[in-house]
Amino acid sequence: MREQLIVLPKLQEKDTGLRQLSDTIRGIPERIKAIEERIKTLDGVCASKKSELDIAMKKRREKERDLDSLSEEQKKFERQLFDVRTNKEYQALLHEIEQVKTKRSDIETVILELLEAEERLTAELTTSLFEHKRAQEKGAREKAELDKELADAKQKVESLRAEREELASSLKPDLKARYERILESKAGQAVAEVKRGGCGGCFAVLPPQTVNEVRKREKVISCEACGRILIWLDQDPEKQGDEGA
Repeated sequence: MREQLIVLPKLQEKDTGLRQLSDTIRGIPERIKAIEERIKTLDGVCASKKSELDIAMKKRREKERDLDSLSEEQKKFERQLFDVRTNKEYQALLHEIEQVKTKRSDIETVILELLEAEERLTAELTTSLFEHKRAQEKGAREKAELDKELADAKQKVESLRAEREELASSLKPDLKARYERILESKAGQAVAEVKRGGCGGCFAVLPPQTVNEVRKREKVISCEACGRILIWLDQDPEKQGDEGA
């Protein structure tokens, strides 16, 4: 039985390693997705800034066309000044010219505002594009690292499984079945080391007699609180004296 109990912590170590590797493998797709979502968010920021800039430029061009039309209209009224025959007609044309000038001034103000907006949006878009490029480069590196981590984890899983099966096959059928059952019901921890007079799995205090029985390694002892198989690992002599008391 002593040999069997020596195998159990080694088997537990393999199963713990497999569980951790399994968690790593399951988590990598989510980590890759997070990288892609981060880049996708920056895609949206760049697209939004580009759209704002395009709209501002389109509005400015429209206003510039309106300004050109008003300039032509003003020139037309100014040419007509030479053809008027009455003071009333002259004053009417001057009024039209002033109205056109006012409209031109208002449009010129809007154009200046749009130019300022274009300058600001161009700077923001340049920054966003730079951040996007940097995120893509960083994302590519991170994904490459995750791909390697995934490949390494899968390779380790194959190796650990082989070692695990070799250890499991050395257990007696009834003990193996018991171990597997507890492993499944206790979230991957079937074996608990006795530490400071307590169960290393659930931390329940163990009776001194139970500690001594586990220490002898003559039979399989389970924690009455959690059901895990209790084991005694070689420890510091002083601590062994404390725990066996």
